[in-house]
Amino acid sequence: AVAVGSDVPRANLTAITDFVKIAGGNQGRILVLAGERTTQGMALWRSALLKRGALSVVTETNLTLSERVLSLALQEARGVLLLEDDRASLLRALDANGGNLGRILVDHLEKNDIPVLAAGNAVRLLGDRAHFGTPGDPQEFDLPGLGCLPRVVLDKRVWSQDGPETLLRAALAVPASVAFGLSSDTALVISGPQASVAGTGTVVVLDLQRASGLRPAPLGSMRPSGVHGIGYSLLPPQSSYDLVSREPRS
Repeated sequence: AVAVGSDVPRANLTAITDFVKIAGGNQGRILVLAGERTTQGMALWRSALLKRGALSVVTETNLTLSERVLSLALQEARGVLLLEDDRASLLRALDANGGNLGRILVDHLEKNDIPVLAAGNAVRLLGDRAHFGTPGDPQEFDLPGLGCLPRVVLDKRVWSQDGPETLLRAALAVPASVAFGLSSDTALVISGPQASVAGTGTVVVLDLQRASGLRPAPLGSMRPSGVHGIGYSLLPPQSSYDLVSREPRS
């Protein structure tokens, strides 16, 4: 899986080009699954993927998804790109009716070893919980993620004013989790137990494996969360993190 911190493609992120190559290069058929309010992002990503050599790019939004549509689209796909809006429209569709569409997607990705790239808001979908909104926002909420990366939480814009608290709130929703905070010029490439940093930014890592005294702030409040014994790491470009040992690698 590739998690890109930006909602739009960045020219300097070679991880996007690598994703296209793994998805078949000039024979690659990319399926884009998107939230309905990502119209601009859809167009930019389609153009970027085709410029990087993909054979075709097909888009389905939460408004068009059904079991039949998703199953047929996945049969043709050699790679999947996830785009999400701030209302979690795509995730809500995948999680509807007992999460049937989400299971179809994840099962197909795992059984057929299909590469997946999640961008911007959509990085949140890869882990066990997806956190949306910011402290003080009455619309702040979290939902079950797709669980592609067990006991992992991801978020974007970690260097914004409320980014650290938002990442901590997301992490506290998953016991003993490890949380990765990305910036817009950074990607995290996860392969097996290794998470490698690509791009020019630094990734923040919060490890709650030995944390205690968890005091998550109520969603929508300005109150800060509290926790003891949390592990904290900063991963520079070209470094990596071992998801098993919970240790950074240079």
